[in-house]
Amino acid sequence: MPDEIQNNELLYALLPHICKHRSRIDDYFIIGPERKETEEETQKANFYVFHEPKIPIPEPKLDVWAYLDEDAVLSLLNAEKPKLVRRIVDSFLNSNHPKGTPRYLFIELIYTLVKFCKKSQFDIVKSSAVLSIFYLTHNYFISRHDVSAEKIYNYFKDLVMCHSIPFPPKCSRILSHADATEIMELFCKMYLRNLPIIKFLCSPNFAFQLPYELPVEEPPEKAKKEKKGKKDKGGKKGSGKGSRKSGKK
Repeated sequence: MPDEIQNNELLYALLPHICKHRSRIDDYFIIGPERKETEEETQKANFYVFHEPKIPIPEPKLDVWAYLDEDAVLSLLNAEKPKLVRRIVDSFLNSNHPKGTPRYLFIELIYTLVKFCKKSQFDIVKSSAVLSIFYLTHNYFISRHDVSAEKIYNYFKDLVMCHSIPFPPKCSRILSHADATEIMELFCKMYLRNLPIIKFLCSPNFAFQLPYELPVEEPPEKAKKEKKGKKDKGGKKGSGKGSRKSGKK
């Protein structure tokens, strides 16, 4: 397999499925914990323009188990068949997670990371740290509309630093310098390079359709002939009236 395909494994896995699901507005809104809504919020709920993803974005800090607990990570690492890995990842997603293409993209992202952790021979703690870093970064990217490539890169880099520098309690040396470098390269090649298509697949697409029919225009030659015919008829009638008047006199 060429190096280009290996570096863009996530993108090549998504290409055959981009048009598999139609874009549905209901699939893209992530609702946070249940709470009582005010009367104003209830009225706004009828309009999609007021809907915003309610995902709290935590500050970059040490959080090895932000995505899954130890047993769940162990089950992912022990799963050998790709279908089983994808099925396990899908089972961990709650009902509030987006459906359709955004859900499929997230499953493929975690599946690719599990393969990377197995190939790098990471233990459970390192693997969980990698999954949590990508999980938090992906949530940050898809939950805001103003996240640039620079912002998402700095957020990911800060998370990696929190898991590779020995400054407790916010940081700990879980990942070595070589591990951190390899993870940063994976992020740049697999995720950062494909930000436009990730944003396109994980954001709702709005379109306005106006049922307007353009009037059919007549050919220019036909219009000229009709105008010329009207002038000829008008000239003949005028000459006839003049001759009658002259005859009466």
